[in-house]
Amino acid sequence: MSTAVAAALLFALAAPAARAAEADPLAVEIARMVMPPASYDEILSTVDAQLEASLGASFQKLAPDAEPEELAPVFADDLRKLMRTVMPSYDEMLAFQAQTLAKHYTAEELKKLREFYRSPLGQKTIRTMPEVTKDAMTWVQGMLVEKMPAAMEEFKAAVEPKVEAFAKKRAKK
Repeated sequence: MSTAVAAALLFALAAPAARAAEADPLAVEIARMVMPPASYDEILSTVDAQLEASLGASFQKLAPDAEPEELAPVFADDLRKLMRTVMPSYDEMLAFQAQTLAKHYTAEELKKLREFYRSPLGQKTIRTMPEVTKDAMTWVQGMLVEKMPAAMEEFKAAVEPKVEAFAKKRAKK
């Protein structure tokens, strides 16, 4: 679930969708090129799938005889509704991306970036980057699953004595 939560946090916005109109028009154009609505829908679907898998394992405690993937359909619709209330809309995400592009690139750099994204290699990059990102996130998630249990045991062993000492010290007050 940590990957999905991280993705959700990365997409959290403070700015309303109306700010897209305030953003540099060139930055808005590039943001649209890089993230068309279908790509954003794919991001949402990926987050949904990761959460379903994670929550399926959690809900398995309530239905021990069921497999996590059997449980997903039971709560999938409710999960999607929940995620659509907490995830930014496409317009909000677009506004955020445009503002971020304008923050990090000069006007001249934005023009060159637009030229690149209009080129054949730029178009391929736009088509390919979601898969590259998905592969990278899958790899990171696998590494976390592999390394997290031992790391958590080490963390627990290191922190428990500190928490116990804190509790004893606090109890004396």
